Amino acid sequence: NLSLINMIVQEGMSADELLSRNENFLSQQSQLLARLSKLEKEVFRFYIQQLHYDEIVDELERIFPGKRIGKKTVDNALQRLRSKAQDLAKTLDFEE
Repeated sequence: NLSLINMIVQEGMSADELLSRNENFLSQQSQLLARLSKLEKEVFRFYIQQLHYDEIVDELERIFPGKRIGKKTVDNALQRLRSKAQDLAKTLDFEE
């Protein structure tokens, strides 16, 4: 996980390098979010907040009333999210 704090504590990085890396990270995050469904975005949001599967299920049931949501729904969404992130990473590697 590349956070601004992680970048700042790395020695030898200039302000320009920090800014460039942060812009690159934000661009990649934006590209990933553009590939995700609404459900996947919500699961991602709660997952990075370190909610447990049961808590994510509860939150999703509020957001998507009437839709059957269980731990398997969350797990499947995370698997799709990981796959899309890996595909994006491969695409970005080819562009460099």
